[in-house]
Amino acid sequence: MLWIFIFLCALGCDAPERDDGRIEVVCTTGMVADLARNIGGDRISVVGMMGPGVDPH
Repeated sequence: MLWIFIFLCALGCDAPERDDGRIEVVCTTGMVADLARNIGGDRISVVGMMGPGVDPH
């Protein structure tokens, strides 16, 4: 049953095409987002889930 549920959920996942060719990276905390930005540079677009000053715990 679980595999069927996961399969059906995956069918609904459709990532929109990016016009600029950059890979979108989603990070949980600001520190990880900063690290990803520094490593990826202009080749990636980084989205942080938590804003500055938010306690992740």
